[in-house]
Amino acid sequence: MKANQEDIQALIAVLAAEAELFTTYVDLLDQQRDAIVANDIDRLNEITERQRERLTTSRVLDARRQALVESLQSQVEITGDVTVSELLKIVS
Repeated sequence: MKANQEDIQALIAVLAAEAELFTTYVDLLDQQRDAIVANDIDRLNEITERQRERLTTSRVLDARRQALVESLQSQVEITGDVTVSELLKIVS
């Protein structure tokens, strides 16, 4: 059975968004460290709020990714974990 191309494209988009989110979270951690060193409580509170927002976004993306992976698993009858290798087989 052929996998739904829309699901594959959506999964790729979600993975890209998760990667970008991870990068911004690392940047926020650096900023947080700097705010702590500078003892800048206002900046620290602002960064913490932005981290909370990113965490919420991360949860939404994670749920979407899991749903897409489950859908693809059922479409192409994959048992076990979906790896990058398995995804490449589906795409080809």
